[in-house]
Amino acid sequence: FLSNPSSGRMGYAIAEAASARAGRVTLISGPAALPRPSEVETAGVDSADYSAFADATEKANTDLNAPRLQQQAIDQLKAKGDTLGQAIATRTAARLAAEETARQAAQAALVLQNARNSAQSALQAAQAALARAQAIAVLKVTANQVAINGLSQTLAQDLATNASTDQFLTVAQGMRDQTSSLNNLVNTRQATYDLLALTRRELDAAQAAKDDVTAERAQVDALSPQLDAAGDLGTIANIKNQFQAIKNAIDSKYLAALYGVGRVIVVSTNQERLVALQDGVVVLNTLVTTGRPSLPTVLGTFHIFFKSSPYRMCTPAQWRGTPLDYGCVTEQWAMEFEGSGYFIHDAYWRHAFGPGTDTQSGGTHGCVNVPNAQMQWLYGWTPIGTPVITKLGDIPS
Repeated sequence: FLSNPSSGRMGYAIAEAASARAGRVTLISGPAALPRPSEVETAGVDSADYSAFADATEKANTDLNAPRLQQQAIDQLKAKGDTLGQAIATRTAARLAAEETARQAAQAALVLQNARNSAQSALQAAQAALARAQAIAVLKVTANQVAINGLSQTLAQDLATNASTDQFLTVAQGMRDQTSSLNNLVNTRQATYDLLALTRRELDAAQAAKDDVTAERAQVDALSPQLDAAGDLGTIANIKNQFQAIKNAIDSKYLAALYGVGRVIVVSTNQERLVALQDGVVVLNTLVTTGRPSLPTVLGTFHIFFKSSPYRMCTPAQWRGTPLDYGCVTEQWAMEFEGSGYFIHDAYWRHAFGPGTDTQSGGTHGCVNVPNAQMQWLYGWTPIGTPVITKLGDIPS
């Protein structure tokens, strides 16, 4: 039974072939312009019935094709979705790339502006340092002036031509180098004058103590005019070293006579200062913090008898539960000089030392607090048995 609309040739041929195989064949055919096969029973279908049959068959075939058509529609929609997704991904990637490019450009512009500002600020600082040095007529700063003028011209050109970040940074570094050089020259000169003043004071004190410092005074008097005339860093630094040597010679006579030879630690609670002496020569001079008014640092001559690094210190029993209770703290370097618990130690919690720090709220419980770097050095320098002199008066150095 072949139901598909056609010319009928295939159906007729099949019917004839089947009959030739001794089968009983009935051929039902709609209108067809074909000769009837022999030995085949035939039955006709009128045109109206055939048309109705054909229409029903077409509808059945359409219904059978519906799932396939639906899948085709789904596949088409999926393909369109994939294409749309790819387009969106492409546009998103392009947008993100554009945003990143803009971000990098903004960052580069900011870095460039900071470099420009840095170069301009460095120029102002260099010019100020030059003016400060030029105010001291004897100082030789012509080379610095030439360098700063050259860098200033380079900066003007860079600003006019929108130079690169690296170019501005190079100018800024050159300006900073000149500022450092000029400040070092002026500051070294001032430090040398300060050392000269201190040396003269110690000369007077040593002479008052009947120490023979005639040679040292002559050396100071000879060097002073040389300092007045010195204009370059090398000469000034050399004179400073000579003054330091003279001061050390005075110390070895004067301070050794006051505090003894060997290694000695002297603390002034008036100056809030600690000085370490080696045969009268100052090897460490640092600000410290001593005891508060209600718990002053003990005064007198003592010796270091205990050292520990680190050392855990806890509130004595009589202070626990009172405003004096500080719990337990760990110092990195601690040296005990008096048996009641007086130590010289670092104080990591303290950020200021010197006069004005020994108040009722800011002073210690009697110990001597030393800045970390200085305490580390002092701990290594100090053997057991080192004398410790604590006094109200000033240390003459």
